[in-house]
Amino acid sequence: MFKESGDYVKYLKLLGGHLEGRGFILYAYCLMTNHVHLLMEQGSDYPLSKYMQRLQSAYTNFFNHKYGKSGHLFQGRYQGILVDKDGYLLELVRYIHQNPQRANMEDAGRYPWTSHWQYLGKEKEPLVKVEMESVLDMFSKIKTVARGKYREYLKESQGKSKKAVLYDLRDGRILGDEEFEGETLKKTGRKSVETTLKTGKSIGRMWKAIREREGLKTEPEGWGRSRLMGEVAYVAAEEGRIRQKEVADYFGVEPTAVNKAVKRLEGRWAKGSGSRERLMKWARGL
Repeated sequence: MFKESGDYVKYLKLLGGHLEGRGFILYAYCLMTNHVHLLMEQGSDYPLSKYMQRLQSAYTNFFNHKYGKSGHLFQGRYQGILVDKDGYLLELVRYIHQNPQRANMEDAGRYPWTSHWQYLGKEKEPLVKVEMESVLDMFSKIKTVARGKYREYLKESQGKSKKAVLYDLRDGRILGDEEFEGETLKKTGRKSVETTLKTGKSIGRMWKAIREREGLKTEPEGWGRSRLMGEVAYVAAEEGRIRQKEVADYFGVEPTAVNKAVKRLEGRWAKGSGSRERLMKWARGL
């Protein structure tokens, strides 16, 4: 996505420009070489999907014109996760700012393309401003004290259980407890995922059943394994008992790989290859 520093600068300028007047609040960002993390709050009726489409299209046009390319730059639609602000805001700010370090690039104190510098008060004229005040206030009302505590918080090691909870998504798209999930589903007019399907099967039993359905006598590999893993994860989410993190642990992959497999599954359905109804009919027969 970014070949030189000017590309990062252009994306941030577009990001800031598209935020203005549309009621979005940006709490944190991180631009990596092949993906972007944005922690945002929607404060108006302006659709997030429309905002992202305008932003990504504008940057794609810039990138293609600059480098003489054509076609899509981004792989599919952005992945949006609805987050319980009260429970996860601090953790997500840290998670986003630590991205370069987890990718073995640079630690947060040296990587230039995150909002970390604004939190430290070292970026006086940012290309895009983040709403750091409300986050820093969670540490202290005194700015210097808050920044010191934030710096220490960022250095804290994220234990497996704490890091894993960021992938412990409900319905594949909601990060929060059962009460938050219930409120979200009520607002959207959907029934709880816990009432849509009741197979009672473990991940292992579902995986065995799906291999039998496909006539596979050995473990599938590569794309075929990922495709079927997506179906297992989707059924597990519909049932509400099994989280994506548990599916990831079973298959020995990162939770993001499971999330992407589900997204690809839904993409195939949108193109007319299979359907959710067909998968649910098969799952109810387990």
